Amino acid sequence: MTRKLPLMFAGVVLGVGLGTVSASAAQGLAGAWAYHVSGSTVCTVTLSSDADGGRGQITSAANCPGGLFTVTRWHLIGSTLELSGNSGSLVAVLQKSADGFRGSLVDGGRKITLSRRVGVGKAS
Repeated sequence: MTRKLPLMFAGVVLGVGLGTVSASAAQGLAGAWAYHVSGSTVCTVTLSSDADGGRGQITSAANCPGGLFTVTRWHLIGSTLELSGNSGSLVAVLQKSADGFRGSLVDGGRKITLSRRVGVGKAS
């Protein structure tokens, strides 16, 4: 029993530490981003973080294509950013890149880029 307690304590400390790193990285996502789906115009989306920091909401600007309004949530898992709708259905999966995130829509595979708007928000 005495050996289990230190191992359990180490697991709790490690878990808390990993959660802090994840929340810190995700909080850096808050702000305005340029969102581009191949074949459409670039528009502005704003990401905001929920209390846990690892997920949040997406608000689309008026210049976004109609279909983008169905993307309302984001979730950062390591270097993967998942975008989903209100129903929780996965819309797109993006990977961290030098200038933001790159990936594709789940339905149809069209390419997506998400990058910081010049002069707006924090640098990526």
